[in-house]
Amino acid sequence: MTNRHRCMEDGCDANAIECVIPGGSQHEDVPEWFCPTHAVTAGYCGGCGVFIAGGDDRFDCGASPFCEHCREADDDEEDTDGD
Repeated sequence: MTNRHRCMEDGCDANAIECVIPGGSQHEDVPEWFCPTHAVTAGYCGGCGVFIAGGDDRFDCGASPFCEHCREADDDEEDTDGD
């Protein structure tokens, strides 16, 4: 049996990803669970759930909803799709 979590956003019943704040935050013992869409709204990466709202790139126009690691993984996947 798989332990699936649902998004914590009121009214959302979507499958969720575990959202964490890196660096030993006081919140690490109580993870938040959001679907990718609500994770981004809450300041987390929509791919892996790491907190990115404090990063400079979140304030750029058209900033990606993904952390640098997930953006690079997506770029690598796009590179292999074109072959």
